[in-house]
Order: sequence, then C-alpha cells, then structure tokens
Amino acid sequence: MAPSAPAQQVAELLDDLNMTCIDELDIIRIAEHLNIEVRYEKLDACAANIIGVGKHAIITVNQASTHGRKRYSIGHEIGHWIYDQGKGLYLCETKDLNVPWNSRQRTSPAEKRANRFAAELLMPREWFREAARDMDITFDTVEALREDFQTSRTSTAIRLVEVGSYLAMLVMFDRKGHRKWYCTSGDFPERMYPCMNIPHDSRAWQDIVNAGQLKSEVIEVDGDLWIDHPRAFEATVLEQAIRVGENILVMIAVTDDQVISEITEADEAA
Repeated sequence: MAPSAPAQQVAELLDDLNMTCIDELDIIRIAEHLNIEVRYEKLDACAANIIGVGKHAIITVNQASTHGRKRYSIGHEIGHWIYDQGKGLYLCETKDLNVPWNSRQRTSPAEKRANRFAAELLMPREWFREAARDMDITFDTVEALREDFQTSRTSTAIRLVEVGSYLAMLVMFDRKGHRKWYCTSGDFPERMYPCMNIPHDSRAWQDIVNAGQLKSEVIEVDGDLWIDHPRAFEATVLEQAIRVGENILVMIAVTDDQVISEITEADEAA
C-alpha cells in the first residue's frame, strides 16, 4: 500500500510514538523507529544523503551544517525513505533543501515532497499555527519560532508564510537582486506575483544590497512596490529583508486582506 500524504503520515508517526508537543518531538527517535541510523560526517558534494538495504537505511548529514539544517536534512531524507525506497541513492544538495515545498517553481516532485514531509514532521501544522497565532509575519517572529522548533531560518519563514495569521509572500533573490523563487500563503491570489528584481527604491535594496546589512527594519510600503498586478497600488504591505548566505530573503505581508479580496473579486468578474 502506498504511503499516505505527508501530513497524515506524520500524524500517524507522532501518534505511534506518543509525541504530543514540540518538546517531545525527537527526530532521532523517529528515525530509529523507521530502522534508520543517522550519522554525521564531512560531506563536500551534498548536504545529506540516504542509502538503504532491505528494511534498514543510513542517513548521512553534513557535520558542518547548522543544528536546524541538520534536523531538516534528516526529516528530508526520512521523507525519501518513506516515499522513494528502491529508487536509488539520494544525494541532496542545499539547493534541494531550500526549494519551498509550496512554491510555484518547477522542481523535482520527489525533492518537493521530501521537503513537504520535513516541514510537516518538524513543524506540525497545528502546533506551528498555534505557536504563531496573532504574531506578526516578520523575521523577528521567524527567529522566535525557529528557536522553539529548532529549524532553519528559511524553512521556518516558509512555514510562517504558509500558516500565519494573514496573507504574505516570501521571496528569495540572489545577491544581485534577481528573483530565484517565491512562495505565498495558500489564499494569496494566483494572479499576483512578486517582482522579478528587488526594487531599487526599497529598503531591501538600500540596506541589504547597497549597505551590506544583515537585516532591514519592517516598513510599510505601497503594494505595487513588490507586487506585480495593475491594482497592487491599492494595497499596503509590510516589507522586511534579511541576508541568508549569498542570497536575500524578503518577507512581504499584507496588512489589509479585504483590499486583496476586493481586487480578486474584480479580477474574477472581468
């Protein structure tokens, strides 16, 4: 029988192991329950890999990774073990782990599913939603939540956008300000896209690209600065950016969902 969807698969795992809150979530115990040994070694070609024989497998994680990245890598490889057994050795690079499981970007279905599984495992939806309830969708909130859930900054930011209290976008740009990928809240209109490049009159460009700062302040700006849509100027959004390695992450949160709803209704009626 084929495995169930990631959220259901995780729910069954947590129930089997009687893990009922984030303080009880033990990723190594989960791996052992699935007959998986976890090792930490120096890896040059990938962030993690998994190899299995019969009903047993070994996950090897790059020992140089951060604590949150190691945990996410383990969750990702467990996802491969559950869904992709018998399909060969998975050598997962950092770029595979960084692709959002809910992005509109075309990527390997197996890698996206493994990322989805890791997110559901390390940040169970209802636990995360409760922890994030009424919190602002900013990188300050991301820092607080990643501390609680022991997850990477990027994966925590993606999850916050996905299940946070209001509409938001998360956009990854390269060091020159060109868009690499983006993800949105589930209810964010499909006809609204983030701009292809960081606007030169944005705080993200001024503080992160020009001044080399690690994080910009949260500021309120017109929606058309960041959102590519003829009526985006009617919305107001909160903008904040941080540097993540060579890349730049920008959080764009909508302060008035009603305006977005009105624009969407007008689009559908046109």
